[in-house]
Amino acid sequence: MQFNNQYLIGNSSVLNANITSNSILANPSTLTLTVEMPDGTITTYTYGVVYKATVNLTQSGYWKYRWDSIAPNGAVESTFCVTPSIIP
Repeated sequence: MQFNNQYLIGNSSVLNANITSNSILANPSTLTLTVEMPDGTITTYTYGVVYKATVNLTQSGYWKYRWDSIAPNGAVESTFCVTPSIIP
């Protein structure tokens, strides 16, 4: 598995989405972000006009996330890895 970013546990990550229609920035009628933590816990966020989320990284392991938009329709997924500190 390839990861786009790697973080230390206890930090946070800002997840952004740029929604376009015909290569022009657009405001979707609905936008959701789904985040899956390493233990399988899934949290879904629904957005109006702000397309970024700060996620607290409380577990080490492989995180997944997906942005879904409606009108314009589209989705983007990505992953990142959270590692525990080597210093207790």
